[in-house]
Amino acid sequence: MAVELAGKLAPDFTLEGLAEGTVWRLSEHRGKVVLLDFWATWCGPCRAELPELQKVYEGLADEAFLMLAVNVGDQRAAAASFVEQEGLTMPVALDSDGLVAARYGASAIPHTVIIGRDGVVAEVHSGYRPGVGQAIRREIDALLKAE
Repeated sequence: MAVELAGKLAPDFTLEGLAEGTVWRLSEHRGKVVLLDFWATWCGPCRAELPELQKVYEGLADEAFLMLAVNVGDQRAAAASFVEQEGLTMPVALDSDGLVAARYGASAIPHTVIIGRDGVVAEVHSGYRPGVGQAIRREIDALLKAE
């Protein structure tokens, strides 16, 4: 299902942010390259992947880029504790019921979706493999250079 999303318009969503009072709407970020990473605190591969994505996030201060770590199914307090413990500074959204993850084909996590400036899904990565952060960085750089 995840692969079928590539080349199609990314489904819009609105999610509450981990930071109090924040709301994330995908449609508000059209014109930017967007990375969505679906993860959970109990997921071992997610724990391995998130530090790699944090490095990607830190290396891309470009305002034409948004990285959003979408927590799937954890309570706010558990997600907040994990984010603080791991030193993650990327924005985090809460998909408490997993409905957004399901719309993006995230039947397993981690599940990473890269969306081009035009709102079309460019890349989908399911699962974790060492070095995925470098591959994702190359894909994002290519999309940022494209018009």
